[in-house]
Amino acid sequence: MKVLVLLGFLGCVVCNPQASLTDVLAAVIADTDTDGDGLISAAEFRTELLAKFDSDVPSDEVVSKTDFVNSWTKLYNDNHHDAALFFDNLDTFLPFGQLSEIDLLFHMGLLDPNDFTLRLTMKVLLLLGVLGVVVCNQVTLNQVANLVVADTDTNLDGVISVEEFKTELLSKWANDPNAVSVTQQQFVHQWSQYYGDNHADATLFFRALDSFIPFGVLTEVDLLFHMNALDPDRDGTVTTDEFHAFIINTHPCKAHGHFHC
Repeated sequence: MKVLVLLGFLGCVVCNPQASLTDVLAAVIADTDTDGDGLISAAEFRTELLAKFDSDVPSDEVVSKTDFVNSWTKLYNDNHHDAALFFDNLDTFLPFGQLSEIDLLFHMGLLDPNDFTLRLTMKVLLLLGVLGVVVCNQVTLNQVANLVVADTDTNLDGVISVEEFKTELLSKWANDPNAVSVTQQQFVHQWSQYYGDNHADATLFFRALDSFIPFGVLTEVDLLFHMNALDPDRDGTVTTDEFHAFIINTHPCKAHGHFHC
């Protein structure tokens, strides 16, 4: 079936350089559904719209607008203007001009809001809540804290484990799942990009977490210290509500209730 679809598309391109949108979509679907099961998995979706157009070796898991537009137009005979608009519609979150997994998670949730995994559906709904305000730099702390909680509670049990806590505030920003520390520069740069914070406030947030020598580096010792603050009722369980409150109370903008204070 894939061969037939691609042959039909090829004939259309040769005879008419302006292939119809239907023909292009058929070719895109045939390219994406690699196992031919009639379903687009998250991995297939990511490959078709991200990894496939990423020219970096090794891949940095983002694709620039230039790379995407150039490759898309060559592969599907689109024009640069329309391909650029298509990219802009996919490029939903900061930093603009590059397509990343967070953009694709948003669109995957729109494609399948009911059957895509529960965690991703929850994350998409939270992202929808901050979408309109991220671009205007008016993100509320409550919205960001909701997103942080959704990112952290990976098994959706309503409890933040020590490992989940360490991953969200340590190894995630060091780009190494086994990292036992993260520098201020790494944390501030990536936290700001991911959650839309500015560098000055993100730096103060980092310093509030960075409680022990050597300063400028967040370690497991710092995080274990904060586990006590995460469990004020001392019941031995850190709930998502307690973690949500911790994020807000630790951020320098807590009195203002929004980023960029």
